[in-house]
Amino acid sequence: KSYKYSFAKSTSYNNNELMVIDFSTRGKVDHVRESGKIYIDLSTYAIVRLESKGDLVIPAVIQPILFLYGLGLRDPSFEKQIEYRQIKGKWYPANIQNNIVLKLTNLHWFRADEHSDFEIEQVFTVNETRIEKTQAIPVAKRFIANKEMQTQVYNDEGIRWEGINIIKK
Repeated sequence: KSYKYSFAKSTSYNNNELMVIDFSTRGKVDHVRESGKIYIDLSTYAIVRLESKGDLVIPAVIQPILFLYGLGLRDPSFEKQIEYRQIKGKWYPANIQNNIVLKLTNLHWFRADEHSDFEIEQVFTVNETRIEKTQAIPVAKRFIANKEMQTQVYNDEGIRWEGINIIKK
């Protein structure tokens, strides 16, 4: 009841016929007004791509707090895309991309306000998907939502971040 859905013109991807569903929120949902497209592979009924964009709605209770700190926030918006890739007939995550754009104003009483425009981009790419010789995650290492994240991160393979993170200016 929080979203409107409609069928859009179908398309194809890597010789797979895809059903396209347009969606949009009915008002705001979890402080977001959003619209986008869901792409579903007709042979497997798997979601193969998700695109959405929208506006972040700053809760009314937060705005006075920002004002007390001398901050103004305008036009926060976002775009996100999630893509999957097909390996041996099944779909696996391939790329997740998030972009956030906002305008921040540092308010001053007796001099000109300072204006800043921010664009934050996050890209997560899965370089390798192992589908053979896999094993279940041990029960002791499975994620539990109500526990702190830091206590549930395990680096069993000794992977390091050197050369992986890239910051673009």
